[in-house]
Amino acid sequence: MYSDAMGPTTRLRFRAARIASRRTEVSGNWVTYRFLHPDEPGCVTDKLRLARFVDGHLCEGGMWDSYSFEHWRCWAASIFSREMGWPAWNQPGWQISRWLFDDGIRECDRDYLFWSIQALRFADPEITDKEIRMIERSGKTARICLTQGCSDYDYCENTLYWNPVETERVPVDKLRGEQWFRADPLIALARQLSHMRHDFCDNGDASDGHERDMIAVSAELRMRDILSRKDPTRPCIRPTPGRQETRGTL
Repeated sequence: MYSDAMGPTTRLRFRAARIASRRTEVSGNWVTYRFLHPDEPGCVTDKLRLARFVDGHLCEGGMWDSYSFEHWRCWAASIFSREMGWPAWNQPGWQISRWLFDDGIRECDRDYLFWSIQALRFADPEITDKEIRMIERSGKTARICLTQGCSDYDYCENTLYWNPVETERVPVDKLRGEQWFRADPLIALARQLSHMRHDFCDNGDASDGHERDMIAVSAELRMRDILSRKDPTRPCIRPTPGRQETRGTL
């Protein structure tokens, strides 16, 4: 059941996870979290609201308001420390966050990356959450490095470069208007994680540049649309005109 290579702490964690799993099966309750859509029952005007759902039903006592994704990220660890059966180390995205190369840059550490990934999961449980799970189930690993330039993904080196403070990008076509090229760290992270999923799960090394670009553009447009609607501080984030989302259900 447990590998000899596991230390006592790891074995206890696996045992606790198995017990929590059994409790879920016995009770028959399936607990999920996501940010509410505007005009959805329970949503609050000008607030970003995270909600807990049990068997698909909204819990009245399980809602938390924030001013923005940045504000939510500051309180996320405190919120989930009070949630039973939600150990951070057992969540999708934990493994990916441990791949961050710690070079001492203060803007971001592994916990900051982990909660950024959780923000993406709860913002887009239909697609991005599934991509994160697929990456971690692939059995492959990557290297994540922080950069002061543009976020990127290197297929040859299996390396994701992320700028956690990127807010603008030089437009390729200035005629489209400046607002369409305002960047966002969460959008950039979603785009590069989509590259990683394509690389790990779809033999991305064999794909050409056009296919890779379409995968990434689809992820970016989807997250731009989600963030512009769910986060009251991001009304300026818009999909690039003339481009449409092409990615379907995974």
